[in-house]
Amino acid sequence: MTFGTLLNHPLPIPLAAVSVSAVLWLLPWVIATVIITVGIFVYGWNDVVRTHWQRVWAISGVCVTESLRRKVLWLTPLAMIGIVVVCQFQVAASPQDVIQQTTKFCLFASAMLVTVTAIILACTNLPREIETRIIFTIVTKPTTRLEIVLGKVLGYARVSALIIIIMGVFTLAYLQIRARPMIADLKSQMQTLPANSPIRASDEYYVNSGLLGTRSLVWGSDVEVYAAPPNGDENWSLGGVGQYILIPFALSQDNKKNLETLVDSKIPVYINFNLDVKFHKPDERQRREAREAKLEEGSNTKDNDFNVPVPETQPSAPKPLIPEVQVRFLNEARGMLVKMNVMDAGSRVTLKPTKAGSATYIGSMEIPSDVVLEAARLGRFYTQISPRTPATEFGVRGSAAWISVPIPQYAPIQMAVDANHPDRPAHAIFSSYPTRDGVRLTSTVWGDDPQPPDGPVAVFHFRNISVSPGNDGTVGLQIGVGVEKTGDFKDDPLHPNGYAQATLQVVNLTTGERSDPVTFSPETSRTEPVPINAKYLKGGNFDVLLRNTMPGQNLGILPGNDADTGAMALVTADRSFVINLIKSLFILWLLALLVVIIAIFCSTFVSWPIAVVLTLVILLAHWGVDQLGSALDRGTAGRTTVGQFKISDPSSAQVVAGTVDWLSTGLRGLSACLPDVEMFPVMEDIENGVSIPPAKVLGAMGVIFCYGLPLLVFSYVILRRKEVAP
Repeated sequence: MTFGTLLNHPLPIPLAAVSVSAVLWLLPWVIATVIITVGIFVYGWNDVVRTHWQRVWAISGVCVTESLRRKVLWLTPLAMIGIVVVCQFQVAASPQDVIQQTTKFCLFASAMLVTVTAIILACTNLPREIETRIIFTIVTKPTTRLEIVLGKVLGYARVSALIIIIMGVFTLAYLQIRARPMIADLKSQMQTLPANSPIRASDEYYVNSGLLGTRSLVWGSDVEVYAAPPNGDENWSLGGVGQYILIPFALSQDNKKNLETLVDSKIPVYINFNLDVKFHKPDERQRREAREAKLEEGSNTKDNDFNVPVPETQPSAPKPLIPEVQVRFLNEARGMLVKMNVMDAGSRVTLKPTKAGSATYIGSMEIPSDVVLEAARLGRFYTQISPRTPATEFGVRGSAAWISVPIPQYAPIQMAVDANHPDRPAHAIFSSYPTRDGVRLTSTVWGDDPQPPDGPVAVFHFRNISVSPGNDGTVGLQIGVGVEKTGDFKDDPLHPNGYAQATLQVVNLTTGERSDPVTFSPETSRTEPVPINAKYLKGGNFDVLLRNTMPGQNLGILPGNDADTGAMALVTADRSFVINLIKSLFILWLLALLVVIIAIFCSTFVSWPIAVVLTLVILLAHWGVDQLGSALDRGTAGRTTVGQFKISDPSSAQVVAGTVDWLSTGLRGLSACLPDVEMFPVMEDIENGVSIPPAKVLGAMGVIFCYGLPLLVFSYVILRRKEVAP
């Protein structure tokens, strides 16, 4: 955890929860408080009691007048013209993209303008006044060095605020001008769209809420992927499409000791499964996949050299499929329990029915001894069951897995229990293997079964949510997924442009009502709002079902429950865009204030050209080191350098690698003590139409306190000890 990232949590940590992370979080606040207290109230107490705020305001007014005389405000019309010109070359897929890009251009231009202006004005002012001896007339008056520093910071903060206000008014007016004709175009387009068009839902949402709407969002819990919508008693995973089931285990101290004893005695330990199996009628593609994976009774063998099926006459009657799963063991972070347990043949388990004609199947496999020892060391782990047989569903009901040994005195180890209901097994986690944009959700169109499964379906859980419906009685669900085409979309008169297609459906857990599926068109790297009738969200406890309905298409779903990683969010309320813009501009002003303070600090002890460079280094060093990422990790940096320069001598390579590692560690440590500009999220939320949370504003203010105010104190101390007049 770095010094800058600790400021992501602007609220105090309760004393009862004091830990290492709490101490690290408090450290910058304590250091900043000590510096401010010693520098102002101890070292500079005499100047504090003599401080007169009228003199501070007068000095700031001189800075403002001088800046206006230097015609800095003439830069704002140039920035506006640049924004308008750039926007004319926009290439956007939808009106919402146009507004998002225009908002980004406006705020980026505002940030660049105010930052560059603040650096140039603040870095050049004090050195120029000392060089021209203008400061002589100030320091010989009853003006303290503290008043000089405060006045200059306040003055250039006022100039920055003036520029931001002008650019803010322009941004709001220009966005309104661009949005109005687009809303009219959307209304016209909706009149020509079919009722089941995949792009109609999003258009309807924007027409009702506006393109400049600002949404407050609540994110759903971690996504799960099923073969069919879940129910309380039994849930299903679909075979052959990359889905899997995680069975949790929590070992007691006795369990750990017993397992270690069994391994030492070379007694085998087994994992056992009890799964329900449903077979569906596979299509030709799925049957071919089953034959190639040897999951069809009497499957052809493969040529070892070319890995292709040996031709043989196709039987007249389809052969039954063999239910098979692949088993892995994962830690709580869902990483491999041991590295060697990856794709070995021993992890494939064939299931057999408990009796003839039964839908309940059982299976068993011996757990490798190294896995047993690692599981005993950790205590908590997952058994991952990946169904491999296509056109088949595997169901989990009750205790689906347990650990046993062939010795009567050792009782079986059951799966973990539910924390809220100790008499029940814990909930098994249903998910899918990752694709480029998250966990994979395959198409629902598959197989030749006249009654195919109801999935695959991704399920997002919302609990105890307060919902505020709009004037039209709907509530928006915001969904962001990645689209991966695995083939050409079939010809469809409703989708002449090849739109991706998916559906959303809401299941109200309080009333039991289920909404009709709402079709929409997802796009990669873009969030789509979909309106849902508010009655299905009544009570605040509901599940949202996402289905992929386009053949030849996979959806990637980020498995998270926050703004950075979540794929599904509920629009709890529509907020004012103006207020959101004000919050964004206020964060920008805080950034400008930090720039002014750093620039004045640098200008107190170096010439103005060096002060400009040093200010940029202090501002961007933390961000730059973060961008380098693992390249600066100890060990990696040294090995990379040795490899780049092809140093073959072992002793020389060791010296070079050690030196580079030492330098990279020092650079990381130095950057951790510098402000993080990413704590000033000017564009991130407002660009996506999301209400900026108070925590982000408080985080930016925390950087000002922990970095800005101490540098302000150092500026005063340096200036007080600096001889600037005879």
